[in-house]
Amino acid sequence: MDSFQLNTRTLLTVAVSLIALRITYIVVHRLYLSPLAKIPGPKLAALTFFYEFYYDVIKRGRFLWKIQDLHRQYGPIVRINPYEVHIHDDSFYDEIYASGPHHPRNKVRFMSTHDESMFDSYAAETHRVRRAALSGSFSKQSIRALEPQILQTIHQLAGRMSSLRESGEVVNLKALYSGLTMDVIAQYCFGESMDNMKQDQFGKELLDFFHEMPQAHPIGRMFPWLFDIIQKIPIGYLAKLDPKLQPLADYDKKISGQISDVLAKEKKDGIRTVFHEMRDSKQLPQADKTLERFKSEAAIFLGAGTETTAAALTTLSFHLTETPSMLATLRKELETVTRDADSPITVAKLEPLPYLTRMSSSSYLIDTNEEHYPDPFKFDPERWTQGKASLSRHFVPFCRGSRQCIGMNLAYAELYLTVATIFSRFDLELVGTTKRDVEIAHDFFVGMPPLDSKGVMVRVVKDHSE
Repeated sequence: MDSFQLNTRTLLTVAVSLIALRITYIVVHRLYLSPLAKIPGPKLAALTFFYEFYYDVIKRGRFLWKIQDLHRQYGPIVRINPYEVHIHDDSFYDEIYASGPHHPRNKVRFMSTHDESMFDSYAAETHRVRRAALSGSFSKQSIRALEPQILQTIHQLAGRMSSLRESGEVVNLKALYSGLTMDVIAQYCFGESMDNMKQDQFGKELLDFFHEMPQAHPIGRMFPWLFDIIQKIPIGYLAKLDPKLQPLADYDKKISGQISDVLAKEKKDGIRTVFHEMRDSKQLPQADKTLERFKSEAAIFLGAGTETTAAALTTLSFHLTETPSMLATLRKELETVTRDADSPITVAKLEPLPYLTRMSSSSYLIDTNEEHYPDPFKFDPERWTQGKASLSRHFVPFCRGSRQCIGMNLAYAELYLTVATIFSRFDLELVGTTKRDVEIAHDFFVGMPPLDSKGVMVRVVKDHSE
């Protein structure tokens, strides 16, 4: 008995000693021996990921602003966790996002929810192959060919707004635009719209999930293995446990059916979609042409293609509605394109319009460096029409290099065509909405306004086509 107690005590002592030794090694290595040890920054951030966890998870997406404070304190190069360095220097941007075999970016999974998608392919070669199979579908030429379909959906939106004017109903613009952008990307991916524009609440039940899912991103960064486990649980089973997940289960069933049709045969009407191009791509290995991988791509396409463009349209609409002088200037410019009712508007006609182009650019403003953009949080399209040419060099809403947003041309087409169609025709009135409702307060990979914001609420007060 005494021998057993002695052995137990010895084992516990050894175990505690090994744990203490391991902790000591981690502390010494991260603070003094790591290649990043000489990079300035708070010691707690260098020591543990819980520094980032506190600001991103506990404080709900506030780590970006903490990083901004750290740059003010330590300079343009800051160590933000045990393995990452953050650089705040515009001149170094192209070096960070340079492509090629000498610039691998394989060290960390940045996203964790759809690891089989092109977006989340953190191995450079895998990403290159998957992107190559999609590039043609999102080229400027392909998007120009898609414009009639985009306009058809925008005209459905205009029809709904005309009905809203008649009823006097107050509407959430983000919900309205999200329904539009999801319909556009779904039509292009699957050849079949989600029909949000035909639904009373513009597909609100499903769209709510797409709005809320980014809030899980900080947890995914901290615990990618957790999302791996969740993904393996059938969504139908989760919906039985929580009925609120039923719209997501219905979406999964619909998407699975649409992709299965694409994998099995051509569309009867001959329409080629993004997934047809992926299916027939000679660059993609057969192992990448599975239902599950295509579903991962679909989730990313619908999420990214819905949220970001809708947010830009919402912010732009707020500022135009709040500033009548800007709206008047825009409308005067649009008259040169829209006065001929028999000639449909196109992106090619809208792109040369300087004020409209600068309007779209301002909505996407990400870089808030006061050195390049004085008063960066002010909505000021004039900074682009009167500013230095160097402003465009620092304008990177779609990133650069091999990881540049593949949907850039589609996003610009939606922005041009929607703004031109809606604001040449309708007058809006803000209802209980302030600038706070469009200011970015949380970073969940996509920027979000304060979580208690009700959104940009408007009433359609006039239809100039009547």
